[in-house]
Amino acid sequence: MKRKNEIIGFSIIVVLIISIIGVFTTIGVKLIKDSNISSPDFSGILSWFSKEEEDVYVEVEEITLKYEEVKYYPYQAENKKWGYVDENMNVVIKPKFENATAFSEGIGLVEEDNKYRYISKDGDYIFDNAYYYATPFCGGAAIVEEDDKDILIDYDGRKLCEIDEDIYVYEFVDGIAAFEKNGKYGYMDTRGNILVKAKYEYCENFINGVAIVKDSDNYYLIGRNGKKIINSGFEYISSYDNKYFLCSDEKNSYLIDSTGENVELPIDAIDIMRIQKDGVIFRSGNNKCGFMDYEGNLIFEAEVKANKSGTISKIHAEEMGLTAMELGAGRATKESVIDLAVGIVLCKKRGEKVSEGDILARVYANDENKGHKAVDKILNDIQISDEYEEKIPLIYDIIR
Repeated sequence: MKRKNEIIGFSIIVVLIISIIGVFTTIGVKLIKDSNISSPDFSGILSWFSKEEEDVYVEVEEITLKYEEVKYYPYQAENKKWGYVDENMNVVIKPKFENATAFSEGIGLVEEDNKYRYISKDGDYIFDNAYYYATPFCGGAAIVEEDDKDILIDYDGRKLCEIDEDIYVYEFVDGIAAFEKNGKYGYMDTRGNILVKAKYEYCENFINGVAIVKDSDNYYLIGRNGKKIINSGFEYISSYDNKYFLCSDEKNSYLIDSTGENVELPIDAIDIMRIQKDGVIFRSGNNKCGFMDYEGNLIFEAEVKANKSGTISKIHAEEMGLTAMELGAGRATKESVIDLAVGIVLCKKRGEKVSEGDILARVYANDENKGHKAVDKILNDIQISDEYEEKIPLIYDIIR
């Protein structure tokens, strides 16, 4: 009976509000017809009924690291167990684990007896809890599975908060993690606070306080507070370390910094092939390529030109491969990271005639010293002879 009276009362209030709006609207129309008085604005009242929930921006809490940061890396020994070495490849923790990940915030994550545990730089467990699923620490927190639920824990293994079942949280980077809910993406901090609601079609990790996101139409840059750095969107955005961004819309390409300001260079942004840490790799309309820093200084024109006329009689393939590796196009060690923007393009083949000044090869480099060194090495590795030499046949014989 009480519930019924509440419903009746609420219905009466709604009817009265609508009636009042109707009366004042009629008066407003009457006044407009009879004089120059403007119609009353009821948008504030109407918006009260249709107002959408706004984003609430939470400042990311600064976390003090509990353990000293160390550079320990996992390695697998002959006994198939995993241990750790330092940056000088010295064994610092003996191999005894089923699996291991690199140390983060002074804490290692290892697997033992099909469960994950956290260890200190001495190889000791930092607390007793073991989990069927766990992630490395970042920003003072880690995601673990406990009692079939995903939770956030602190350095002491204490539960910070529980993660809703309908949310999938990705790894924390820069103290912030992207999460997915109902096919949309948002962000949360290491205390479980929702920084940005799940509303984007696509998102990337926060790096240097900036992230790339996309709604149904455009890409945007947002700060750690979730607000757009530039209100206008782009059709495309790429970056190296989220300090500089190459953006494009329907008409133009732009190079901007993390504050949204344009970076003016003496080349057209559309000619930029790749953004690097210290500058951009570009190719201009005459097919020249090179590396330019963000101050607009051309570091070098990465072209290898013939120093004499003749015929290419030999190309040292192995040396050419080592030169490409030194540029970053190959791995010197298994830990080396390949840079997909660097490398060597050979413009001539063995047996071709060339004239002095012809382009033999183009070098794509991200470092001035490496680029000059590569040009000199390639010039020595391509041998030009005065006498014509027959081309080596592609197929010597067919074995049947």
